[in-house]
Amino acid sequence: MALRPGALFTRAIWIDRVISFRDAPAGIIPRGLNRALGNQGIGPGSGVAICDPMVASQYSPMPQIMVSSATLVSPNGIGLRAVNGGYINCLYMVPLWAHVGFEAVNGGVMDLTYCSLQFGDYCLRREGSRQVANPRRSTVIPTPSEAAANAIVAAKTSIVNTMWSALVAAGYGSLNQAATRTDSELFVDAHGECRARR
Repeated sequence: MALRPGALFTRAIWIDRVISFRDAPAGIIPRGLNRALGNQGIGPGSGVAICDPMVASQYSPMPQIMVSSATLVSPNGIGLRAVNGGYINCLYMVPLWAHVGFEAVNGGVMDLTYCSLQFGDYCLRREGSRQVANPRRSTVIPTPSEAAANAIVAAKTSIVNTMWSALVAAGYGSLNQAATRTDSELFVDAHGECRARR
């Protein structure tokens, strides 16, 4: 299971009672281990789910996958993989013979409850990080201005239209126009509200 490229996810994907099986001759399953490539004698194995929010629509609030009651028999496979800040919540999963049971890469997050790995190489593997925000402090002290706030809100339509025209001119016309305009209108309203209250 994976997130469909470009799809908008407004709620978690739920995977329930999954059995995944990949057959391999018993004689080659326990052969030598290579940390990067796993068991090279049988090739790459399968997995249950990968959650990578970078492939989903940027308007998805929090692309995530919920897995419940899963059994994976996959020599050299990876049971679950959360990538690029993806989130997987798993309840009751047992991968067998997998190279890695549960893997979080580049800021991926997992909640694992009653999960284990049997006869595999690594139960849990984490690598890398992902910078979500880089806040900067301003030396400017804001002053409240009801007039400025009203002017910002009154010019909302013009601001949003100018922004959208600039995006189209820069080659970003394939964006979801309705969602982009809604986000921009909310930002302008919030800025006007902050300007009036500070």
